[in-house]
Parts: sequence; structure tokens; C-alpha cells
Amino acid sequence: ASTALRLSLARLLILEVRAGRSNHPDADLLEARELALAARDARRNWRGNSGEAAAIACEAANVAQDFAEAIRIGTVSDGGATVSEAAHAGVCKHVAIAAATTGNPQQAEQLINSIDDPYFGALLTGQIAEARGGDAEPHYRVALGHAGDDDQRRADALMALASTGASDIPGLDEFLHQYPEVHPEV
Repeated sequence: ASTALRLSLARLLILEVRAGRSNHPDADLLEARELALAARDARRNWRGNSGEAAAIACEAANVAQDFAEAIRIGTVSDGGATVSEAAHAGVCKHVAIAAATTGNPQQAEQLINSIDDPYFGALLTGQIAEARGGDAEPHYRVALGHAGDDDQRRADALMALASTGASDIPGLDEFLHQYPEVHPEV
């Protein structure tokens, strides 16, 4: 199959898992990662742009909560990223997420300037603040403000904000009314 087709299928599998529509999320995320890595390797063989494929593989690993694998795929090493892949904005974003989630704020901070998405920048800055024992609430409020109409981003920002013990969370009641299944998590 073409690399574009592999990446489209990988994205679709990740989307299905994120939306809660997958009957086999672990298997689907593993397949998404394998498809993205196969596309990455094929593009490397013909010296094509493999950064996008590496970013999708890192995303699949993060969604599967295999943060060590996301860091391995996105970091320059044998079996990991090439220099150009590691510099890809999507790879930087997903490696920074994995690093912040696993309590490595130094690595996340090094990558945060490569992220041109204000939502992810604010969310990661909040995670870094938490890892250092600081106040993450203002950063998560900024992330929520940048989440827009993206329900997944809103859910992630709301859960992060709620985890700080914050009160007066804008839009929380409306979101829980729209998605009551999320209530126990928040």
C-alpha cells in the first residue's frame, strides 16, 4: 500500500480510539503505530519526508500511553528518529507530551518552543509546572481557552484543570451535560 494510504488508515484508527468507537483500542493503536512506522521506513528508503509518519507513530504510542515508545520513536537514536524527523513539529509535540507526562520536564521544555500550537504549548507548560510542584491551573485555563470547539481538547483541558482542584471552571457544566459519560473522570 502507498505511504499516504498507510498514514490515512493510521490516523483513522487513532481517531476511532480517541472517540471511543474502537472495540479493540490496544490492537488498533498498535496497528496504527506499525502502519505509520512502515510508512516512515518506506519514505526513508526513497529519501522522502518521513517526519509526518514519525509524528503519527509517536501519537499512536502516546494515545496508547506507551510514552517511552513515543520518546524512543521521536528521539535521534538507532531505531529511533533521524535528525529531520526529530525536528518535525509533530514529532516534537508528541515527544514533549510524553516527556511531560513521564516527569521529564527538562526534555519537554527543550521541545516546547518547537510547538506552534498555543493549546498544546499551554497544556504542556501546565504539565511541566505540575512536575515541578508549581501551579498548573493558570496554564490549563489558557489551554482551555485555546481548545475551541474541539471536544477532545476541551475534555483534556477540563480534566487537567479539574485535577488541580480548581473551582469555577468555565464551560464544565455544559460539557458534562453534553457528555455525561465523562462525569466520573472529571
